[in-house]
Amino acid sequence: NVKIVSDNGSDDGIDVVRSKNVKIDECFIRSKDDCIAIKAAWDYPPENGVEKVRVSRSVFWNGLWGNGLEIGFELRANRLHDIVFDDCDVIHVERGAVFSIHNGDYAVVDNIRYENIRVEDARHKLFDFAIFLSRYSIDSPKDQEEVNKRYLHGAWDGVLSVPKDQQEKYAVNRGHIKNIEVKNISVINGPFPFSIIHGYDEKHLVENVSFENLTVHSQHIKNAAQGRFTIQNAQNINFL
Repeated sequence: NVKIVSDNGSDDGIDVVRSKNVKIDECFIRSKDDCIAIKAAWDYPPENGVEKVRVSRSVFWNGLWGNGLEIGFELRANRLHDIVFDDCDVIHVERGAVFSIHNGDYAVVDNIRYENIRVEDARHKLFDFAIFLSRYSIDSPKDQEEVNKRYLHGAWDGVLSVPKDQQEKYAVNRGHIKNIEVKNISVINGPFPFSIIHGYDEKHLVENVSFENLTVHSQHIKNAAQGRFTIQNAQNINFL
């Protein structure tokens, strides 16, 4: 039952970092940056990841930075798993994604569930599940000029381009996203946001993602095109 109201830069609401058995319940969070961010930052042993987190019965308002319910970007651990977002209301996401998994490092992110969540005003993206090189990655270029030159502007913030002749080099520290269950998510007002599912390459995929009873403006989304999804380097993406 925590209430957070902020409009400052880099003001994540609640960050869950290298933790387990965490419960966030009956909270109100209005932040300019991520409302919830689950990550494995800093240089701790890779076995110290995140597991058994539940976020429920809460209300979120995300401002112009970050995302609503974020896993990432810094995922410097072997695994983040068994994370549940349930029975929440996302009343505004002014930019970024409502639901995001941004795997900028080598972790396996799996067994994630989003269920019974209402979305009222998502102005940019609904879902963004992606594996990439980012300026926060453990193997990001150290030279700031190089980072600025590679910076991708557009659908993502903080993501860096990888030249074709360097893709194998950067693949070493890329991870996986798999076994994601999305059930009873409703966009009940506001724009019709787009979504992205994007793996790094054919060996680092987003896989086994199910969308069951996803509705936008009372319309049941039964396929990627209908839901405004862009999908690349992914497999077993199902709409039910």
